[in-house]
Amino acid sequence: MPQDPPSSSDAELFRRAVGAVRRLKDDKAAPHRTERSPRPQPRESAEPEPLPIPERTRPWDGDVLGEVVQFHRPGVQARTLKRLRRGQYPIERQLDLHGQTLAQAERALHRFLSACDHSGARCVRIVHGKGLSSPGGRPVLKGQIVVWLREHHAVNAFCSAPRSDGGTGAMYVLLSARR
Repeated sequence: MPQDPPSSSDAELFRRAVGAVRRLKDDKAAPHRTERSPRPQPRESAEPEPLPIPERTRPWDGDVLGEVVQFHRPGVQARTLKRLRRGQYPIERQLDLHGQTLAQAERALHRFLSACDHSGARCVRIVHGKGLSSPGGRPVLKGQIVVWLREHHAVNAFCSAPRSDGGTGAMYVLLSARR
């Protein structure tokens, strides 16, 4: 809908409000810039870069203190893993393994994963702690849980949880859909 042109009284009111003006000689002023050579900017990321998990046999012999871990089976899309890392899947169940021995944790983890597989749970959180209270301040459970999760048939992918949900002291696990 076109607007009516301003009336002469509106134009006069505008001229009085603005006051005296003068025309610019050149209205094409170049922006003030200093040329710089391009240099790579550091990537800003809310989530740390995950470390690859090498193929290993039991027991875990790696050092995982404070490290972000992730794993996915062939066929799991990169977008799925990204959504898992960001916590975009609803957590349906949780297992807390704080203070357990390796033997206790292994039994509890396998029972938990079997129950989740049977119930059809798709995404779960496993809290293992950061290992700061362990002998030598090194995590014991974390590395071994990585091995156990890789071996379990129902696990499609896992990664360290975001900082707001436990960070490197917890993992999100994506289980295969029940058929």
